[in-house]
Amino acid sequence: MRINKNDLKNELKKYINETKISDDIILINSFKSDASLEKGTIPDLIMYPAGEDDIIRILEFANNYNIPIIPSSSKEKYCRGTIPKNGGIILDLSKMNEILEINTEDRYVWIEPGVTYE
Repeated sequence: MRINKNDLKNELKKYINETKISDDIILINSFKSDASLEKGTIPDLIMYPAGEDDIIRILEFANNYNIPIIPSSSKEKYCRGTIPKNGGIILDLSKMNEILEINTEDRYVWIEPGVTYE
């Protein structure tokens, strides 16, 4: 079942805090293209999860309503990774930017998806 675009934000408020949902047209338009030649469409909303629980609730909602999810881990958009093909929700993971563990002995780092090179 697909939800009406006008009702999308109101329905999402039942799943996640309203402060983590953006329908700002300037921000939304910034996700319709990148530095590639690929053509895309404008996403319906941008969501800013703060952790695993938020992601679970957003994915449950999107699955129930057959809404595409387009993850974005940074503001760098070079290779068609965040261009929506049929609207959908941009899952902006930039707020999940913690380095959780640096293990020098076993030589690995555990990070959240919004960690960037900076």
